[in-house]
Amino acid sequence: MRDASAWLGRLPMDLRAAGFPEQIMPVAEFCRVELGLYFLTRHFPGEPVGVLQPVLSGYVRGSQDTDASVRRVRHRMGDVARRGYWRKLLNQYMRLPDTVRGFDRTDDLARRVNDDTVFTAKPSSVCSGREDTYTAALADPLAYRTADQHLPAEAGKRYEFTAAGATEYVRFPGQLPAAAPLPPMSPVSARRRERWTVSFAKDLAPVAEWIDEQLAGRPDITNRNWKRRLDDLRFSVADPATGQLQDSPEELTIDGVEHIVGLMNSGKTTLADLITIDGVKNRSNRVCLVVGSVGDVYAKVSFLRMLGIDAVPLIGRSSRGEHAARYWRTLVEEAAVLIPDGNHPADPAAAYANTSCLLEPYRQTLRPDWAPLRPEDFPCRGRLREAGAERARACDCPLLTVCPAQRALREVATAQVWVTTPQCLVASKADPASAQMRWLEQAQHDMDLMIIDEADAVQRVLDARFVQEEELVATEKGWSHRMTGHTNTGLAGPAWRRRLTQKCSSGMSICKSTSRPSSR
Repeated sequence: MRDASAWLGRLPMDLRAAGFPEQIMPVAEFCRVELGLYFLTRHFPGEPVGVLQPVLSGYVRGSQDTDASVRRVRHRMGDVARRGYWRKLLNQYMRLPDTVRGFDRTDDLARRVNDDTVFTAKPSSVCSGREDTYTAALADPLAYRTADQHLPAEAGKRYEFTAAGATEYVRFPGQLPAAAPLPPMSPVSARRRERWTVSFAKDLAPVAEWIDEQLAGRPDITNRNWKRRLDDLRFSVADPATGQLQDSPEELTIDGVEHIVGLMNSGKTTLADLITIDGVKNRSNRVCLVVGSVGDVYAKVSFLRMLGIDAVPLIGRSSRGEHAARYWRTLVEEAAVLIPDGNHPADPAAAYANTSCLLEPYRQTLRPDWAPLRPEDFPCRGRLREAGAERARACDCPLLTVCPAQRALREVATAQVWVTTPQCLVASKADPASAQMRWLEQAQHDMDLMIIDEADAVQRVLDARFVQEEELVATEKGWSHRMTGHTNTGLAGPAWRRRLTQKCSSGMSICKSTSRPSSR
């Protein structure tokens, strides 16, 4: 999550010290309005204020040099850039004293500001150096918000937390295992993308042979015959110069976004796995694999860890217990033996499918509806508060460094491969991290390559989450049906009945007062 307010710095305080009239408009909104006007006058001089919203939304584009500035202004202005609110604040802005304003309109001052109004810069005697703040707001990237860091709970004390809407209590023993805090992942200031050139014969073929060698003593694994699968793969690339397909190229170049399309069972996943293993094993790179389901996450982690590759699953808290239960049911049903032995090693992914909380033996809540804590209710970070304290500070669980349910998060900072789902990628918070960001953002700072398998299914997930759509006509769930129901419910309420009664009574009084007696 980006910090959209830090750019203001001391400017609001300096304006208040200079006597800024906040009864007309908030000082922070004043700064954001002037940031929008500064952007327009600098990059779109002479254009009306109605241009701002189409530019910030991407419908109107200037030169490529303004793309970064557009993103920064959009974030830093926030709701102020909304069309109606933008015009409303501009009218408030024009009510400020002329000495305060750094911009003035070029049309009739007696008229309200509209989309056709043009502003120009002018000198201001109040905080005259604020132009430097606006210049920096256009040039400097937005920093991430700092993630809250909490100390672990202390041994021997009683703490409380909320789980499933109820207050739970836990008392820690007098001694707790001493462990160093987990090093948080940190964002980098800048990265330079490197071009990948993958040779089918020199890079992927040796990797496929190496995998087959690793699987020679594991007849229980069905994901095999990698060299034959690579030989059967028919790969073609599009020639950017001619637009024609080039069959069986010697190399594949990855520079930016590359799309690989093909029919089912044509070898797309095989190629993705070979590129992943080659990047980790031979290039010392880190790769993020995005798959369609949590079951696929566990299966991929199991296979990669069996090959000796440090892969960890990233799974969100929501429904984690159900996913883990489904994994164990599948493992029990398909395993050759229930108890691993020398001939049947344990599944490497099993260590990451633990949904037990180590605080269960220390809970002091006795209720008829007592039940084990759900993963989404685990008081892992920042949810424990000392019971009975007047100003209790938030604390982390002191057992994070030994908790089996936290194993993936303990290893994620150094793992070679992250395996996750699109839901977790865009919705779950990266942890442990020094900045507030989702896993998709964190991957930009830590991963060298991201491979999205079954991209069409992943795209449907992203569309369902981000694309704004509304079904207009449909029984019960359509927009028109729901609006009719809301309108009827509102009209049937007591408030509307009182208003209608008052209007009817008022109408009858008017009719009585204006009627004249008949002359007959």
